[in-house]
Amino acid sequence: MNDFDLLQDLPREYIEVDSKALENFIENVDNVTKLWRLTDSKEPNFFSLRMLERSKKLETYVSLMELLQEFIQANSNINEFDLFFAYMVRNVRKLDKIVDKDKLNELSSLYLDIKLIISRARSTPIFLEKIDKIKIDISQRRKPFLQHWQLYYADPSYCEDKDIIDLLMSCSLQNPIYIKSESDEYLDYIYNLNLNSPNH
Repeated sequence: MNDFDLLQDLPREYIEVDSKALENFIENVDNVTKLWRLTDSKEPNFFSLRMLERSKKLETYVSLMELLQEFIQANSNINEFDLFFAYMVRNVRKLDKIVDKDKLNELSSLYLDIKLIISRARSTPIFLEKIDKIKIDISQRRKPFLQHWQLYYADPSYCEDKDIIDLLMSCSLQNPIYIKSESDEYLDYIYNLNLNSPNH
């Protein structure tokens, strides 16, 4: 089955324009399957561009992370949601379990299912139409743990576009602990985890 058979009922001109945008999107993500994000419950949606505190300017991209396979394998006993969250709050954000408890209780994690985004764009005309309004690019490395990626919008206003946000949110899986709100027990667990480096 051809990769773009799901577009066969759409007008040819539409297919040529928008399937090219989808091809470009697929090429950019380079076979990555999950891209992770630390989320904040105070945000209107998890893919809005944030206002930077120091400059008071809108950030230019949404930060995403890929858990590198070597890091996952070195910690195969740890759920990937917990592995990502623990590394981000402890090693990247350097939050203290006691001092920063209120902030920690607002944070959670999710990942974007890249294959699902591609599938939805192939099968849903409105999502196919919007796929060229977002671009996901690889950025600097945080080896040997995480690979940094950046989600750009063609225009900053697209970070509030309902169809684009619906696509991103419908293709995201959020940590169930965020819903359960078992914060104290969960934070104790997260801060007691022994995170192994890939070379151990």
